Amino acid sequence: MKSRRWIIPLLVAVLLAAGCDREEVYPTYDQPGWVETFDGDYNASMTAVLRLPDNLAPYVAAGDELAAFIGDECRGVGQQVDGLWYVMLKGTPDEQGMVSIRYYSAANRYLYRTAEGFEFESDGVYGTADNPVTLSLVTQE
Repeated sequence: MKSRRWIIPLLVAVLLAAGCDREEVYPTYDQPGWVETFDGDYNASMTAVLRLPDNLAPYVAAGDELAAFIGDECRGVGQQVDGLWYVMLKGTPDEQGMVSIRYYSAANRYLYRTAEGFEFESDGVYGTADNPVTLSLVTQE
């Protein structure tokens, strides 16, 4: 019987370990320092007024960045004012690319991106100060 005494503590340890929730670990990134792509052909613009989702808004910190991209080109860098992000996007009058938003959180050093994009529209408006678009963001892996 002495040789079986270790079985019960081992079973307890296995059961406790199996019941623990594991926190997902995401890669961390250095501050991106996004800069708009300047091209003489980008003579059209669009304005976006955006809000972070409720799960990220409390963690906004100095050093956070938000930018709009078409493909891999940065077409606008956001400025934060009173909890809203204002972005002036650049493009061509006949631009066909989808706009995606990327957000860098300095607090946790995570990079987020929009799950779905929106179409660039010359002289268009995507959200307003009175009715900003709340972003749907996923963690960049």
